[in-house]
Amino acid sequence: MRNFTTILIHIITIIPLVKCIDLTTRPISSIKDENDKPTPDFPFTTVIDILSSNVQFSTFLRMIQRSGNVNHLNDLQNFTLFAPVNSAFADYDKNFDISSFDINDYVIHERILHTDNLINNTMIIYTGVKYPFVVGQSWDRMTKAHFKINKIPIVEPNLIPNFQNATVHGILNTLEEPRSLSDVIITQSEILHEEMDITFHNLIGLVNKIPNSDQLSEGNTIMIPSDDSFNKQFNSVEIKYLMDSYNNLDRMQRPVREKWIEHMISLYNNLIFKGIHGGSTNHTEVLKNMNNDIVSFKSNMLGTHHNSNISDTSSLVSNEIFNWGVSHFYEDLSILNNGISFDAENYLHGLNCSGFVSEMYFRGLENMIQIQDGNDDKMTIFVPDANQNDGMGFTKSTLLYHFVNGQLWLEEDFPILSKGESYTKLLESAFCSSEKKLGNNCQRTKITKKDDGYWINGRLKVTLSKPYVIGNKLIYTFSGDLTTPSDLILSVPPFAHCSKSISFLRQLNLLELKPNYEGYTVLLPCYNSWGELSLTMELLERRPEIMEQVMKNFILDKLYYTDLEGHIPDTVNLLGDKVKLDLLDDPTDETNVKLNLNTMLDDITLKKTEDIFFNQGVLQPFQMTDLPKSVNISIKDLIEVTDSTEMINFIENFESITEKLFHHSPNKDIYSILVPTYSSLIFEDININSTKLHDFLDLHILRGNETQGLIDCSDNIITSLGQILECRKLSETESFLKIKGGSDNEVRILKKGCSTWRNSNKNQKACVFLIDRPLSLSWINGYHSHFSFPLIAIATGAVIGVILVMSLFCCVVVVKSGKDPLHRNNNHDDLEQNTTDENDPRRSLLSVDQHNVRNYASQHRMVRTPNSSISAQSHHSVNNTSQLNRIPTNHSKNASQAYSANSTSNPIDVSPPKTH
Repeated sequence: MRNFTTILIHIITIIPLVKCIDLTTRPISSIKDENDKPTPDFPFTTVIDILSSNVQFSTFLRMIQRSGNVNHLNDLQNFTLFAPVNSAFADYDKNFDISSFDINDYVIHERILHTDNLINNTMIIYTGVKYPFVVGQSWDRMTKAHFKINKIPIVEPNLIPNFQNATVHGILNTLEEPRSLSDVIITQSEILHEEMDITFHNLIGLVNKIPNSDQLSEGNTIMIPSDDSFNKQFNSVEIKYLMDSYNNLDRMQRPVREKWIEHMISLYNNLIFKGIHGGSTNHTEVLKNMNNDIVSFKSNMLGTHHNSNISDTSSLVSNEIFNWGVSHFYEDLSILNNGISFDAENYLHGLNCSGFVSEMYFRGLENMIQIQDGNDDKMTIFVPDANQNDGMGFTKSTLLYHFVNGQLWLEEDFPILSKGESYTKLLESAFCSSEKKLGNNCQRTKITKKDDGYWINGRLKVTLSKPYVIGNKLIYTFSGDLTTPSDLILSVPPFAHCSKSISFLRQLNLLELKPNYEGYTVLLPCYNSWGELSLTMELLERRPEIMEQVMKNFILDKLYYTDLEGHIPDTVNLLGDKVKLDLLDDPTDETNVKLNLNTMLDDITLKKTEDIFFNQGVLQPFQMTDLPKSVNISIKDLIEVTDSTEMINFIENFESITEKLFHHSPNKDIYSILVPTYSSLIFEDININSTKLHDFLDLHILRGNETQGLIDCSDNIITSLGQILECRKLSETESFLKIKGGSDNEVRILKKGCSTWRNSNKNQKACVFLIDRPLSLSWINGYHSHFSFPLIAIATGAVIGVILVMSLFCCVVVVKSGKDPLHRNNNHDDLEQNTTDENDPRRSLLSVDQHNVRNYASQHRMVRTPNSSISAQSHHSVNNTSQLNRIPTNHSKNASQAYSANSTSNPIDVSPPKTH
């Protein structure tokens, strides 16, 4: 019986071989045993048998054998095996590390896959696999294959063993573990950039910067937006912040860094959808992302491209596998910025001002750049350019000085200007100084619009006129370093010409003012004010008590800015005097502000918005024309400063002129005077006994209402003598005067200064003008008619006088010659003895030392010196024809030494005879 059974089995085995039937592709037989179960045909084939019977799988089979997976495959049921053909291992060498081979890379568990199910279909298999597989119909022109798995052509499909419930598919290449999401994006970015000029660099950067981004995407579907989508949903500053383009955020304080990471994760979660979704979808699916937003999702017929309600177009690429996930690439995704909100802090990072933000945190001011509990105060922020704020130090005060309360729209809040014009706004910053310095007031800043753009405090240029807008805050960038106003002396710009006033304040120790809990307004004489009143300046330098009185009048408690309107409260100056300020509003004048102070004689004109801020208040530069009322400076004080005291003696010689110039009364006219320099005065043919001295003084005196004309250098300035003076202005510092209708001789105005005297006529001023030489009466045409004697009579008398003098001289010589030598010698000794006294009026002028000329002339008032006809300008005068002897410049011991070397006559020898 046993032999019979054995023979029967051999017969059954041989019959198929004889019929040449290929059992490897034969399905399981439908013959059923007594238990109604299918029984496989004989011989029994397994997956290993299929691999061994097909030579193209020999390499793959050998790797299975070397890795010890033969029994493992024989024991499996209900699986699909993807077997690479030999050509897939062409690059493998003999030293291949078999331990790296994992049979599970090629196995789909619990699923038997037939290509019949893949016709017009794409499937993503993510259960029973080590990593997801994408299989579907896809024509490959090179291999003529109709189906692919993970983009690898299936060249030998549907190989079915009869002893195992499995399927074997021969594939062209080996299956490898999918790459990371970043690598997948990089690859597709390169391909799509070549094909469509579309890139995905932003998401690559985002994925790489998010900590543990793989855990977020594991087992999920990622929708990948292009860079164009980022640019559409965010502006450049927001993208730079999210991408940390300046590599600052990863090194910031923990709260800043965590806030940035939360933003990135929130954005990334917009793109991550729970579960694996892709391939062919028979109906629209409803997906939910990690932020719980609902999205509809569907595919085309083949399942190769997908549409969504968050994209205007189909996906560019779909079903891209990464390590435990699938990705779909889109040109635009409207969901990208869902739930993403920014504040000023984020924008500052995007502008490369992370150092500024770090300092805000360090100083406890971060709430100013954040939105707290929905509160977003209106504010304008000025920050340094991206390339200028690295390493820049900030104090709390300087940080606050970068903030301006309210919104400032440069292009809207400033008017359109013509070429060469400018417009300035004064703005209140968020920096409120200590109560000692500015009280409860905040330090100000100024923004100026010019032809070349907008400037902060006149020296820092705003980079862009359009701000970055984030909520209620505006951000402008500028070039340079914005610091809080410094000390008074450092705040004054050099071009304002305030150096003399600063020098006075330094001498009085007023550059550092005592805290007054209100702030100071310093009215500062600038614009060469002291150059216009140089005599007054010299007087102040000589008399510090007057200087102190002047400068303290100009320093006021409380702050006054030129943009203030309405009532200005009363204040006090540094002397303690009450000061009342009145604003003289002139709607037609858009550049100046006029202030009336009860302590000043004249109104003060300030240039609008030319305020200069310093750490204790504000400086108001102005062109000073007069001194405060409390300062008493007379005409006599100013003449003394000129050192031409001779003029004072001349004036005091006439009571009427003294009364005019030196005695002040509110009801009387006041007068100004031209004062020649002392060196020029002593050489003029004028002395205290001169009969024309009164006319000479009247020629140099003018009524107070003529003074302003002389200050302005206008024509027709009338003197007290009735002569009209013409003024010629050569420059701001040089002016010349001449007598109208007279000779062409001119005098130059060297300096001027005004007294503080005033009368009921506000147009009158009493000033002193120092001139380089006197106005000569001889320059007046027809002045000789003032004499009572005719010119011929004077000439005749002069000739007779000369003849008499010469006759007398001859008589003296004869008498002297007739005396004996001893007598002559005694007389000579007496003469020498009598003339040793320098103050003796009998002493010859030839014996006066040069340095005693001025003293001698001053005492005797009888000096006869050459007039202007002998001076450098003598050729201009035609009326003065006589010349007087010059005062010798060298001391003469005797008469013979005083004779000129060019003289044709010799002195008479009166020396005693020599004794042997």
